[in-house]
Amino acid sequence: QRRVFFFFFFFASFELRMMEQLLLHHDPADFHTPGFWDQFYSTLNHTPFEWYGDWQDFGGLLPCPCPSPVLVLGCGNSNLSFDLHRAGVQRVVSIDSCPAVVEEMQGKDPVGLEWRVMDMTQLSFPPDSFQTVFDKGALDALFSSDTPERRLAVRHMFTGINTCLAPDGRYVCITMAEPFILRALLEEGNKHQWAMQLQPFRPNDSKCDAFLLVATNTGEASLTLLPPLACSALVSLEEAMQCVHRH
Repeated sequence: QRRVFFFFFFFASFELRMMEQLLLHHDPADFHTPGFWDQFYSTLNHTPFEWYGDWQDFGGLLPCPCPSPVLVLGCGNSNLSFDLHRAGVQRVVSIDSCPAVVEEMQGKDPVGLEWRVMDMTQLSFPPDSFQTVFDKGALDALFSSDTPERRLAVRHMFTGINTCLAPDGRYVCITMAEPFILRALLEEGNKHQWAMQLQPFRPNDSKCDAFLLVATNTGEASLTLLPPLACSALVSLEEAMQCVHRH
């Protein structure tokens, strides 16, 4: 089953429009093959690729600075890790399953930033390693089609996140919140007893909203929809789904 992707709303330059076409004309199953991302980042030729906007679009919605250390999932060659460091985060660990893009980012070698080759469904960090886990489009890429195989991969990812996230740490997710992805997010947050806040934001020059979820590892599950969605706590999953997709 092919998905309709909304990535094209977020890329303005000709080069990135070409990357949009590369994404749109591939089967989502390709996103889980090692060679796809090697080809993708090679074609970019070191041009940073930002999923769902950049720091100026959502940085003001986050606690500043994000509690350190921070783990960035599926970092690609985005500037997010640099933006977090400039915003005051002392230690940022960024992972990606594509060795070529990790090597590219390691070559930039700024103090306080680390890059590692790692599968986000097989996180190997000790318990309570991070105060913040940042996911900017990583879940959407991993969960590119609603199949049993992809749902299992998502469960593995969230189990790893919950293990390495410190008490009162935050999982920050930027997503298009397609129905099956939003359902998985809220179900996993409830299972792991996270206090979740969800709000839309409009990336610069885009025609639709992305969504920011901030889930705090409190040991007590809750969900708050922030304006302009709503401002009520303990919203049911079905009510949240309806509210987001009416928006």
